[in-house]
Amino acid sequence: MDVVACPWTDDAADADTLARALWERVKWLASRHDEWPVKSDMRAHGRRTWFFPLLQAPPNEGRSGIDLSIMPRAEA
Repeated sequence: MDVVACPWTDDAADADTLARALWERVKWLASRHDEWPVKSDMRAHGRRTWFFPLLQAPPNEGRSGIDLSIMPRAEA
């Protein structure tokens, strides 16, 4: 599942806060739900990405999980 988060209001959470909040909601679906996938990557346009691996997909369907991208807040 691809999820893209874009700041919409002036008080939008920062990327780390949002990523951790989402992980707390879905980690019960992960095969190793006690591990925070701390590694994030920087991508085009300043977005940060995480991949949250979830329970194994059926055979031959590849990895399953959430591919999270969070756009940065605009600077004032």
